Amino acid sequence: MSNSKALLKDLIRSLESKLKESLVSVLPVSLIVLALSLTPWVDISGEELSTFGVATLLLILGIGLFNQGADMAMTPMGQYIGEGLTSSKKMGLLLSVAFVMGLLITIAEPDLAVLASQVSAVMNGTVLMVTVGVGVGVMLLLGVIKILFHHDLTGILVMFAVGIIIAVSMLLPGLSHSTVLVVLGLFGTFTSAISNLDLGLLIPMALGAVAGVLMFSKLLHRALTDHHRTTMFLVMGLTIGSIVSIFVTATRHIDGLLGVGVAAVAFVIGIGISYLFSRIRIEEEPSEA
Repeated sequence: MSNSKALLKDLIRSLESKLKESLVSVLPVSLIVLALSLTPWVDISGEELSTFGVATLLLILGIGLFNQGADMAMTPMGQYIGEGLTSSKKMGLLLSVAFVMGLLITIAEPDLAVLASQVSAVMNGTVLMVTVGVGVGVMLLLGVIKILFHHDLTGILVMFAVGIIIAVSMLLPGLSHSTVLVVLGLFGTFTSAISNLDLGLLIPMALGAVAGVLMFSKLLHRALTDHHRTTMFLVMGLTIGSIVSIFVTATRHIDGLLGVGVAAVAFVIGIGISYLFSRIRIEEEPSEA
């Protein structure tokens, strides 16, 4: 009996705390509405004002009860699910559940559904909801990867950006992703993640590559179709600029005549290989036609 009374007291104390939190959240907005109702710019009848007051009280009570129920049921449920997933040591299952939860919870958000209905005249509301949900799921997935592999979040986001850069450079003709990564100073990070088979960095890079293809493939296709010459000059500028950047970086570390000689020989070999491949491609084009 004493245990039941103690549990009841704890429940009442916790509910009072939740009601205070909801009161603090709702009261400022309610006071602003009441203040506006006293001005000549807003015409609110007495019936509407009383309805608003009752709705405010019910909102405070509802938020308090919802938060209390979440602490008593949903939070422990989430803890048990998290403990079960981590103890199973099945990384694929854990990452999949994290992504699906982020996706479904976001799609189930009522505010997002309202926003999708408001912009339905401009774009497909379902596409908007799914896109936002996938974005939240990917970010939640990156957060789980950070915890699993003990990586810095900055490094994970950098590798995600590397994946996007690789995807865009693969879609653009004449632009090498390796060259772009060298110019940005990310090539060492890229090769280190691959050589060490660091899944904590390779998975974000793969996700970034998929995101880059999905985000930029249609845009780049339209640019190459409608503005082909301008786009090609842009690619040419990026290519020449990257070559200049690599040349400056390489010549900065050349020591002595031997270094100059080795660099010159490597430069000539690179030009020869490039010329050889271009000749092979030119010779194959008539036969393909």
